[in-house]
Amino acid sequence: MNEIFQFLQNASIGFIIAAVVVYFAKGFIEKRLEALAKSVEDIRKTSLDVKKELRSEERGELVGYRVAVEKWEYFLQTSLFDFSILDPAKTTIETLYEQDKNTFFEVKIAVVRASI
Repeated sequence: MNEIFQFLQNASIGFIIAAVVVYFAKGFIEKRLEALAKSVEDIRKTSLDVKKELRSEERGELVGYRVAVEKWEYFLQTSLFDFSILDPAKTTIETLYEQDKNTFFEVKIAVVRASI
């Protein structure tokens, strides 16, 4: 302890001020680094949350696509039979075409949504 007091008595005032400044600068830099590390961690968590949300959206759109394809496939498999058993007065190609166009349009929209 006496050695420290002896050193401080022999040291110049500039050296003592520099040591105090370095000590406070060290504390300031450590706090800034901790804040930076915290913000990097927050960014990482936010990025992961965004990725999870996007994956959930992608799954939803893929399910919508699959449902649209199944509807269209069912229409294609059953439409001729359903059309053939209708009353001849009610059978028109236009209604069959309109149903095909609408179901295929749903598939096209689902493809676009899933691909985005």
